Amino acid sequence: MKRITMLLFILIIGGVVLCSNNSGKKIHRTTVALTGLPMHLDNSIENLVNPIMHIPFKSKVEIIDNKSIEGYVKIKYKDTVGYVHKGYLSERDDVPFIDDIKYNLPIHEFDYDKMTAIKALKQYMLTDKFYKNESFYYYTDDPQIFSLYGKDCDGVAIKVIAIIMNSKINVLYSRMICFKVKNNKFIPYSDSSVESQGKLLIESYLEYQIRNPQDCNI
Repeated sequence: MKRITMLLFILIIGGVVLCSNNSGKKIHRTTVALTGLPMHLDNSIENLVNPIMHIPFKSKVEIIDNKSIEGYVKIKYKDTVGYVHKGYLSERDDVPFIDDIKYNLPIHEFDYDKMTAIKALKQYMLTDKFYKNESFYYYTDDPQIFSLYGKDCDGVAIKVIAIIMNSKINVLYSRMICFKVKNNKFIPYSDSSVESQGKLLIESYLEYQIRNPQDCNI
């Protein structure tokens, strides 16, 4: 009986120690703001205007308090403690920080060669200054491509290939690059940000920008 009691005592103590160790485990994340993540003294409106520093992209930070208040969490970067926006902290330790996303959109209006479209996309990214040094941070090998008819700024019917460029580091960086198809050539047509919040947003974007473009005078 004494042995059983002692065994139970040891198991209880061991469990308490184990729980204590797990609860004290440090949580680390990586910053995914390309231009640097603003760090604030606290999450008050006054202090959100003027950050105390900008943490460089892909920096490791320690989560001090994981409770999100107005989207901000308390972290420690090197010897400085402050608040940063949780949306710019990674889900994983290294790139890719997030998975590729596929949308089930009922949009397919003409046939095209997928490899030619991907080749045109990569060529565009290599020459465009926005992507030139950051193409690595997008899923480019198997992008989701949609074909549809639209109208250009003169109201002339055109064929458009819309390619969703999902970011590997943050959904806020996802893009939609569109090409006008003419004589089997892919001509860059538009390039805009797409917040990955569901297929309805992308459907409305396509309807607004491609089927009936409204920004021709810009």
